[in-house]
Amino acid sequence: YQRRVHGIRYMEKKDSKTYAKEMDMIPIVEDFDKFKKGHLDQEDLPSFATYLITEKKLGEIPVMDLIKSLKGEGKKVSYADVSNAWKKQFLEQYSNELDAPAVKLIMLLKRLKEIPTMKESVKTDIDWSIEKITLGKVYETELDTPSPTASLRSTNEVLNPAMAKLVEMLPWLAQFSSPRMSTEDIEAYQREKSKAGGLAVPTEKKKRKSLMLDDLIEEIKKNQDLIKSIETSSFQVFDCLNVFGRKKLLPVIAYNIFEDNNVFSVIDEEMFEEFIGSVRSGYNQENPFHNDVHVTDVLQMCHFMLHTGKLIEVAQLDKLDVAAFLISAIVHDFRHPGVTNGFLQNTNSDLALIYNDQSILENYHISETFRLILKEKNCNIFGKMPTEQSKIMRKRIIGCILATDMARHFEIMTSLQNLISSHEIYKGKNAEKIINKKTPLTEFESKQFILNACLHAADIGNPTRVFSASEEWSNRVMEEFWRQGDLEKKMNLPVSYLCDRTVVNVPGAQVGFISGFTIPIFEKLSQLFPGFTMMLENAVKSEHEWKVRQLAAKSLSEAKVEVKKQIILPTN
Repeated sequence: YQRRVHGIRYMEKKDSKTYAKEMDMIPIVEDFDKFKKGHLDQEDLPSFATYLITEKKLGEIPVMDLIKSLKGEGKKVSYADVSNAWKKQFLEQYSNELDAPAVKLIMLLKRLKEIPTMKESVKTDIDWSIEKITLGKVYETELDTPSPTASLRSTNEVLNPAMAKLVEMLPWLAQFSSPRMSTEDIEAYQREKSKAGGLAVPTEKKKRKSLMLDDLIEEIKKNQDLIKSIETSSFQVFDCLNVFGRKKLLPVIAYNIFEDNNVFSVIDEEMFEEFIGSVRSGYNQENPFHNDVHVTDVLQMCHFMLHTGKLIEVAQLDKLDVAAFLISAIVHDFRHPGVTNGFLQNTNSDLALIYNDQSILENYHISETFRLILKEKNCNIFGKMPTEQSKIMRKRIIGCILATDMARHFEIMTSLQNLISSHEIYKGKNAEKIINKKTPLTEFESKQFILNACLHAADIGNPTRVFSASEEWSNRVMEEFWRQGDLEKKMNLPVSYLCDRTVVNVPGAQVGFISGFTIPIFEKLSQLFPGFTMMLENAVKSEHEWKVRQLAAKSLSEAKVEVKKQIILPTN
């Protein structure tokens, strides 16, 4: 929201000499005429303030008055105090002159609230809008309160032209954010939740209809030891791959997990075979990492979280929540091309252009999933579902898959820490407070966040497996990165981080990833769900093993250098 202009800044350094430096500045100016002449003398500016210059005189905000005011409060005045106070006053007085649409929109909304005839319900909607804009959540998918637009339209007669323009903008802005559910949809969520009969717990399996799933059932019966391992943290997807084969791996594991979680009471079981077959074939088996084996592994971890991890119990999930979570695990990388979002963006790919560089792959996986469900013959697993339920499922799935974008990792980590701190959660104590039941909306949103965080954790949870499996996944992801690097070299593009097979130190890369991403998120989730602790312990063991290899590689490298120094080359 600040305009940068070119000027000369005079600075006094420790040697008491004054230096002039040409630079782009945004200073506080009390005498705009002096600035227009080309420079500001040093004595015109406090030595510790942020100097802000504007292209036109918006008015005066005296810096010294701010300093005196702050000192009057008995504070020790710092640079940050002055800077923050100036920015606050500047925003309040000159919002109409600013360029940033978000800032301008916030200030207009605040002024709109001040209209005497404004209803309290409309003010509440305005507060909601300000919060979402301030937090940068305009584009986030969420179940939400009714749009404020309708009530705002009725106030047009009391608005000045600027306010009326704002009212016109709101429906336009709404096109670029996720469609929000109406009051009726929220009420429907409550109804469907009550129909679910409380927590999603396994029920007695119903008698199976005559389906074309006999092969899957037979495979499950023949391999009970492997099937039982699905309930444990020692599950090894590569053992299942060797037994079931590539074609049956995902369908067999998915069918068993869906039955155990009563998912077929939610989705159309008759459509499942075609759906799961199409999903499996939609994954590129040439991808070393992002393929059907990976999502099978993620699916099992989500199942483990739900039961052994007590996710259902602590987060108070119903059958719709569980079904959406497990389906999200299956399709979260659907039709993955084997390259990163950064590569798609750098090459100006069609996908990057379609999704405007925002969570490109994640949006693509979602789009392709619902295209499959809604457009392909015999794949509509939501076909017999009431409209209210299908809306809820779609919201849940979209939110979960968007959360698998690594760009959102630190946002999720911050929110988890805030959740833990605000409710004083420790090793499961007070964990029930993570679900905010104040309104149906807050309940939906708080559950959505937990599901998002858990799916994201499962997606980067390879190091939580026993080390033999963890190592295999590490080799696979590095090979996929290196293939991208090879392609970038051919295209004369800068090689992305970790994508140059000639220079990457694999043990070092794995230590960095596990210690920087996997361990921290499982540490936080283990506070909410103590049943996750065994996964955290495996991640710590994997980190240790990679550190040993890292040190061994370093020692070997140093030894080679030392030996090379000692080699006496023959002379002529």
